[in-house]
Amino acid sequence: GRRGRGIVAGALASGLCVCLGLRSLSFILPTTGEQASRRGVALGLLSGLLAPLAMPSVAQAVGPVSMPISEITWIESPCRTDKGEMLKGTMATFGLQARCVEATATVVNPNDFPLDRPGVFGRIDDKAIETSVLANAMDGASDVGQFTMIEEIPPGKQRVTFRFVAALPKSYAGKPIPALAFRSMKAIWYPGGNRFEPMSQCDMNPSGDGCDEYFEKYPPTRKRQR
Repeated sequence: GRRGRGIVAGALASGLCVCLGLRSLSFILPTTGEQASRRGVALGLLSGLLAPLAMPSVAQAVGPVSMPISEITWIESPCRTDKGEMLKGTMATFGLQARCVEATATVVNPNDFPLDRPGVFGRIDDKAIETSVLANAMDGASDVGQFTMIEEIPPGKQRVTFRFVAALPKSYAGKPIPALAFRSMKAIWYPGGNRFEPMSQCDMNPSGDGCDEYFEKYPPTRKRQR
């Protein structure tokens, strides 16, 4: 977030410097009659040509950046309950158990700077029975929205990892997670911060064991950007 805002500010400053530099030519060039008119036209054309060159990063840094996620592989991983990897006690999760997954995928960051904690969107189904394994979207017809995030995406084509909680029937207890189908997967980075980040045990009980170290790594002012 701060890196993106810094790039925007730097680009705007560069553009202002170009415009001021061109304006300063008015104190050097002749200012009478036809010469002044020609000078105005020339400066206008030159400003139009150089302004985009002076601000190359603004289009990249302003607005969300959407990146398709492809080539996904995954393994089951023990759930990290201290980081909020659990099912919330709602009617939507009644009769289900949490099974945690670590996925590795390919994504392309089109910018020349890393993207910090972009959100992950899409649908994930039990491939055999074609029903969603994401809580709150069990019918597979509704979009669960952002359901996890990637820590960081460096510039260019990258292999990244992300984690999510699969909500499976308790009949799967002791059995492998069924084959999963990933649909419409994408990562979206927001310059002003993340839209969502799950609550952890330390958020709910800051005095708990290990929470001092947790908040050193994830300061509240950085963690809770909504």
